[in-house]
Amino acid sequence: MNDEINRVFTLPVVILAENGLITLDVEYIDGTKIESKTNRYTFVWRKTTVRNRARLLDKVKTLSEQIGEAMAQENAGNESG
Repeated sequence: MNDEINRVFTLPVVILAENGLITLDVEYIDGTKIESKTNRYTFVWRKTTVRNRARLLDKVKTLSEQIGEAMAQENAGNESG
């Protein structure tokens, strides 16, 4: 089931990239602040974005494991009942 869940989350990105609607040159993560002309002194250090990306990937992995465990318990309950 993990393969299917990963496919559901990656397929839209692949379709958008293939149609030229997005590029995969730049990766943004939730909470990233981008420097703009209206606020010249706001920026994010690269080290911070790398650390936040690692945390995000850890959270996704943990969530995926929890989903797998819940599905295993549900399947075990269905087999015994």
